[in-house]
Amino acid sequence: MRLFISFFLLALFEIQQLAAQELLMKVIVNATQMKTNQATDKAIFADMENVFKNFLNTFKWTNDDFKKGEQITGNLLITITDAPTQNVFHATAQLQASRTIYNTNYSSPVLNFIDRTFNFAYVQGQPLIYAQNIYTDDLSSMLAFYANVILAMDYDSFSKGGGAKYAEEVFNIVNIAQGSGNAGWARSSTTINRYWLAENLQSQQMIPFREGLYKYHFLGLDSFLKDPDKARGSILEVLETIDGVNKLKPSAIYTNIFFDAKGLELIAIFKPAPLEMRKKVHNFLLRLDPNKAVQYNKLIE
Repeated sequence: MRLFISFFLLALFEIQQLAAQELLMKVIVNATQMKTNQATDKAIFADMENVFKNFLNTFKWTNDDFKKGEQITGNLLITITDAPTQNVFHATAQLQASRTIYNTNYSSPVLNFIDRTFNFAYVQGQPLIYAQNIYTDDLSSMLAFYANVILAMDYDSFSKGGGAKYAEEVFNIVNIAQGSGNAGWARSSTTINRYWLAENLQSQQMIPFREGLYKYHFLGLDSFLKDPDKARGSILEVLETIDGVNKLKPSAIYTNIFFDAKGLELIAIFKPAPLEMRKKVHNFLLRLDPNKAVQYNKLIE
């Protein structure tokens, strides 16, 4: 009887773990750019991939149940650049996440961000430990930070303010990790780091922008097949909103992240639109994301 109960509890635990899985992330650790004078066992990088992936994909980040096929998909590419001391690694990390559009097989990119100070300590075979409101190490905090960033942006795309509690957790992780004094957590001269990403997610000035994610995805892309013209109109209104937010908070990291993810998609959405609409979109894009001017010029060619 005890054996039956044990098997039953084990099966129940496995079912709960499956139901609780919100993220379906691929993790790649690339060490080809690491300084050649570092004698590091290459097996550790494969171990990192498995451990980081399991941490992101099996930890229960929300109270919601996600079924198979509903998980938020994404990629984490970690490029190791140096190993200054044993078990310490300096790296950059590129994080991407997408959202499936209703009634299609299309995944819309929601997040595309590069962290230039993804530095961490890692001992092969040592498990990652993370608990809310507790700083254990940079690695677990950074992975938890980005898991919650993904959740905040994904939930925002389904309802107005839907990602608020995950945005709060992002800010909470930063506040706690700041005590470590390590790079990326502190307010600094650069606005492209974890601190400013958390700040943007919590900023009152950015709320219209974040609410625009709902309008862009739920009222725009999710309805695109049914009524493309109406969907384009909703997305154009989002660009107008972002333009207004940008005047209050210029050069915000959140704005950069949005257009790094959406630039090519916006071109594809509006390329078939009437010339007058394309001109409006083109003007917004040049003002909000001038670095992609060459690409955006395709809208009016």
